[in-house]
Amino acid sequence: MFLLYLTPSDMHRVIDGWIIGWFNSSKKHKFEWKNGLVSLFVRGLPIGVYFSILLNKAYDILYVMKNIEIKTSRYHALNETERTSIDQFVHLCWGEQEEGSVHRNDFPVQSFGLFVHGTMTAYAGVILIDTMIDEQRLLVGALSCFCVHPSYRHHGCGLLLFDHLTRRMVERSQIDLGLFTCAEQVCPFYLLQGSWQCANWNIYADNHEGYQSKEMWLSVLVLPVSPRCHQTLCIEKSLDLHLHLPDGMFI
Repeated sequence: MFLLYLTPSDMHRVIDGWIIGWFNSSKKHKFEWKNGLVSLFVRGLPIGVYFSILLNKAYDILYVMKNIEIKTSRYHALNETERTSIDQFVHLCWGEQEEGSVHRNDFPVQSFGLFVHGTMTAYAGVILIDTMIDEQRLLVGALSCFCVHPSYRHHGCGLLLFDHLTRRMVERSQIDLGLFTCAEQVCPFYLLQGSWQCANWNIYADNHEGYQSKEMWLSVLVLPVSPRCHQTLCIEKSLDLHLHLPDGMFI
């Protein structure tokens, strides 16, 4: 008798692939979905353990997708109540007891919030930084404070928000390069969107704390936007990038 096997990670991969494939019907995303589906047959626990969970999760995802709204605004142009709401949401998602602003006044920040039935379930900020990269002055859009409410993780909210802000970066063409760092184990989540690439770069904060990405074991992801970035920046090239950020700040 043949048994179908499925692990929780396989299940999430299929769900995530299906979500992004539904949201963007590119061939790459279809491949991710099919690739995830094929992997169900090779390892894990019996399908009976997870089948009902998978159906319930699919129902939850469909419910979320039918009731979402993505709002964007300039963070520092919001009133104090709206900024505080964002700050509290980010601290909650990160399990922090801290209070105070999650975005400093040193740089402009574009806020992106995903709402389900009017309630924020995911958030990200894009910080605009004017800096020199490989002897070129570029305007960088640095992703910051990306988070999803614990109750809505694995429902597709993070993928939808990340895809939306990526498309906004590219379509508006107001920046030259998208940039952020993340733990290596979550890179596949961001790469699933299809536009971002891992770069062999080391980012220096150049502040009192002396943050740098390689010492912190962080991966660097980049999104070339402007024509000159596509033409001149080599993602595979080893590059030291100095951002000269204020004390206490990193991306």
